[in-house]
This record gives sequence, C-alpha cells and structure tokens, in this order.
Amino acid sequence: MPELVGARQLAHDGWLGSVKAALALTGVDARNITLEITERASLEHHSSLVDHMRALRALGYRIAVDDLGAGYAGLSYFARLAPDVVKIDVSLTRDVDRDPVRQRIVASICTLAHDLGMLVVAEGIETQGEFVRVGELGVDLVQGYFVARPGPYRAG
Repeated sequence: MPELVGARQLAHDGWLGSVKAALALTGVDARNITLEITERASLEHHSSLVDHMRALRALGYRIAVDDLGAGYAGLSYFARLAPDVVKIDVSLTRDVDRDPVRQRIVASICTLAHDLGMLVVAEGIETQGEFVRVGELGVDLVQGYFVARPGPYRAG
C-alpha cells in the first residue's frame, strides 16, 4: 500500500514521531507500507531527511522515489535516498517503444537500479507497444491506463 509523502514532510522532525505513534496505534506492519516520495523540489535544504529515512527503514517501511527523470527527482535521489523502489516518470516512458533515446535511458536506469537492489516501476504505460518494450528493457512493474484505470481505494 503506497503512501504519498513529500520530501519536506519526511524531513520534518515532528512527522517521524507522528508516524511512529500512528504505527503503534493501528498495529499495521510497516513492512506492508511503501512511502512514496513525490517532492519535485530540491533536497538540498533537508539535512535530516536521510536520517529520518534510516529510522523509517528500521521500522520496516520501504521507500519509493516517484517521477524519476522529472524535476529534481534525478540521480541525486539515487545517491542521497537509496530507495527500495524507483518509479520512472512518464516523460521517459511515453512512446518508449518508438524512441531509441528513451529506450537507452530506461534500460540504463533499470541496470543501475537492479545493480543497487532496487525495484523499477514504469509510470504512464498507455499502449501495448510501451508495455512490451519496457518489459524488454528490464522494468519490473508498470502503472498506466494500459493495465488499469485509477480507481477508489478499497480496503481488504
């Protein structure tokens, strides 16, 4: 179950305590939750972020970086955050079946992520051609209208 989190929010000292308290109250196993960092702003001013991520990982949470290839969600995220999951932005997956440059970029991201033990998700997959090609390039999972339209969350 992904939870969307901004880098500023994750870096805030009070937020980590709130997460620990909520986890204790609900009895939810943190190993079943992936925190998806969606911030498209620089991480330069968030010095406590890496420490908080270590603490969250110690609780069992997994970390995903959303929109890799868009805004500030670039290779610096690999270096600073070492996420468990990287989600390749739609700007790199759109028409990937017809664009050799995008194919090389996606394949390189997959190789790097897999070498670092990360799972790779391709976002914005809308055609069968894109679906087939990202699989050939090494993507582990896909999101997009080709596989399913977004829908309401249903517990259980």
